[in-house]
Amino acid sequence: MLIVEPRAAEAAQLCRLLDAYPAAKYLAEVVDHVDRAVAQWREHGADVAMVRLRPGEGLGAQGVVNLCSHAPDLPVIVVADPADEALAVQAVRQGAHDYLSTAQLDTDKLVRSIRYAIEQHQLLTALARSTGKLQASEANLQHIIESNADG
Repeated sequence: MLIVEPRAAEAAQLCRLLDAYPAAKYLAEVVDHVDRAVAQWREHGADVAMVRLRPGEGLGAQGVVNLCSHAPDLPVIVVADPADEALAVQAVRQGAHDYLSTAQLDTDKLVRSIRYAIEQHQLLTALARSTGKLQASEANLQHIIESNADG
């Protein structure tokens, strides 16, 4: 798991929330910027990324869009202050899988969101794969029909 959070103390708090969940252990790598998250993901991979929205520190919705476009196989969860909820919703509309408010953040909600993002990403990937196969089959069938109609 990647945690994109420029403030070390708050990144540590997210890690403590993850560590408090007894049923699963999450290995978290903390980075302070989206560019570093992309590099980390490319080099080591990750199951999910959690991005702390900090519009005043260069981590706004556009940073989430950049992460989603440069790491399309990485599910992204946004964590935002209540005042930034509109930005969090915008980030979800632009590619993030879920968002959490810091006002209601706890271990159970965090773990549920991680599981949801990973599961949703797997389902969307399978759907895209099936859609591609169906389109190829349809094109093949259309080719057969056109070939038979000509001769």
